Amino acid sequence: YLSEARQFDFWIGEWDVKNTQGQPAGKSKIDLILSDCIIYENWTSALPNIYSGKSFNLYNGVTKKWMQTWVDDKGGVLEFIDGEYKDNKLTFVTRPGANNQITRLTFFNLNPNLVRQLFEVTNDDGKTWTTTTDLYYNRVK
Repeated sequence: YLSEARQFDFWIGEWDVKNTQGQPAGKSKIDLILSDCIIYENWTSALPNIYSGKSFNLYNGVTKKWMQTWVDDKGGVLEFIDGEYKDNKLTFVTRPGANNQITRLTFFNLNPNLVRQLFEVTNDDGKTWTTTTDLYYNRVK
């Protein structure tokens, strides 16, 4: 259990976040809290539309899966479940929502100073996926 609970530690740190064109997307600070049980994200988007949010990430010892709860300053909430770390990436999904839409969130551990965060959606039970957000986290600290 303890080794699984450390699988997402590659995301801990302070990051400048850019989109695939290399333009600033925001800043993120990720810390361990609650006796190192929660990986806690503080996100602030880049100008012009300042937007902030927080995520709480944990390895659930009962389900043996990762989960993430995201909340933001616009009233948004996303709950990702069934997270698994495999092949240097951690992948979560949401439960089906409106129009049977599922969101998949993948964090790619590219190297100690670079993490890719990819959001994709499907409306056909995972047969096809469409990218909605693709970001690169560049380590500051």
